[in-house]
Amino acid sequence: MNQLLKTALQEILGVKIVDDLPNQDTSYIMNSQPPGENGTIEFKDYSQLIHGIPSNRNDNVTMTSEMTNILNSFSFVDNGNNNNNNNNLIMINFKNVSNGSLKSLLVDKTKQISTVKEEVVKEFAINSGEIYLISGGKQLENTKSLEELTVTADSTLYVVPKSIKIQLVNVLDPMHDYDFTYVLPAMDRGQHYRGKKEYVRPCGFYRFALQVFNRFPPNNKWLRTDDQSWPVSYHPSLAKSDQIELKEMLNLADSTTVVTCQDVNSIIPFCRRFQYNNETYIICFQNRINPDTLVEINSPVGTFYQSATSDDVRPYAICIKKL
Repeated sequence: MNQLLKTALQEILGVKIVDDLPNQDTSYIMNSQPPGENGTIEFKDYSQLIHGIPSNRNDNVTMTSEMTNILNSFSFVDNGNNNNNNNNLIMINFKNVSNGSLKSLLVDKTKQISTVKEEVVKEFAINSGEIYLISGGKQLENTKSLEELTVTADSTLYVVPKSIKIQLVNVLDPMHDYDFTYVLPAMDRGQHYRGKKEYVRPCGFYRFALQVFNRFPPNNKWLRTDDQSWPVSYHPSLAKSDQIELKEMLNLADSTTVVTCQDVNSIIPFCRRFQYNNETYIICFQNRINPDTLVEINSPVGTFYQSATSDDVRPYAICIKKL
């Protein structure tokens, strides 16, 4: 695996990524194979961890009878008689990447993440006691609350033990990598189109391709280069907090819609930074977006696309650039 890409993904996840796992009993394989295989998670879960694409799939959630009774005893409608603490309780799904288990916990949205972690460690019986919580491709900060981080009820947070080692299997597609590092933007504009929209190539970036062929039913027409394909866009993260920043910049109301951009340079201020060989790099993601649901937004900083839901956004490459 390319060392630059490995460093970038390790920065996002906060765990060690390895090429081979000598002992797969104690480490988890992040595998984008179809569901049902042993030791794998689905592509949507991979996308949420790395890209920040929320998973709309309903998992089978483990909930204790005690927790169910507690939930049923609370009224979340503010009628003036409820305890304020009760109104702060929300149900959150937690998925443990070390074994794929998923549990639903009732947590106080005003409590710090460090306190939430303590409950999660206890519930999942994680021996090390040290974990990361990841939402929408971002680690949640210990000193902030779920409310401050705009994590809402029914969200899925990923539980990543710090000691874990992760192997990416059938996720990357090196044959379709492309080096745009020395491609000049001025010579490239207006030359490429996808789905009747201009494809502004990521000049100055190195693009690492993902294995997406035959990934999304019913066919691969969305990947083509003709008028029937899906247009290309970019995003730094689809975590709700990042989406709120983009929508505020564009004077858009916060909603379930998803904002991406036509030109990667429009989102550079929002991209995650990391260090590699004493140099600073940024990472972002290249997508195809559903032309049937997108709304084009023109702004002083570039052209943006507003898609109806995250299901209309399909990441197919990771782009990295040295600043």
